[in-house]
Amino acid sequence: MINLSLGAYPFAATSIYEDPYYYVYEELRARKIIPITAAGNSGPDPVSIASPGWLPNTLTVGAVDPITGALASYSSRGPTIDGRLKPDVVAPGGGFPDHGIYSGTSLFLDGAGDKVRGDFYAPIQGTSMATPHVTALVALARQVWRERLGRELTLDEIFRMLDALMPPRDYGLGRGLLTWGVFEQWLETEYGLKL
Repeated sequence: MINLSLGAYPFAATSIYEDPYYYVYEELRARKIIPITAAGNSGPDPVSIASPGWLPNTLTVGAVDPITGALASYSSRGPTIDGRLKPDVVAPGGGFPDHGIYSGTSLFLDGAGDKVRGDFYAPIQGTSMATPHVTALVALARQVWRERLGRELTLDEIFRMLDALMPPRDYGLGRGLLTWGVFEQWLETEYGLKL
């Protein structure tokens, strides 16, 4: 897996095939590496997910407030510039004014959340704080797939799982909050494996 928090503006591409990240992500997919990408912090405007989060060959993550569960105002929204649903899922990313996700800090980010310099951790908001939640879930799932099923969990299978178990909600929440329960349900319905 790769956890990515980056975005490129403005959109130079009008098609996924014009975006140079598309080919990089296709190579990752061919090697069974799962790219998980932050949606970006350009909400609440629609069509605000930057590259590479807008691409179909990455699992794109938006942010919700960890306390209220509401979509974070800053979380970038779909649809994509070619009309597809993104983000794919959401996870806790912090909410304003004081519901940040504690993260390691250095230099630029030191004091960004709590305005206190010299801390090793600070509460920070953003889809970059949400994306690691999903990456950790996928990492745990990959371990289960290897140890219990003897196979690799792929991005394509994750998308099949989302299609089957988490119908699209909207262009802000995508398919909603991804939890471990979704992976457990998929293991049971698809493979007959109850954890």
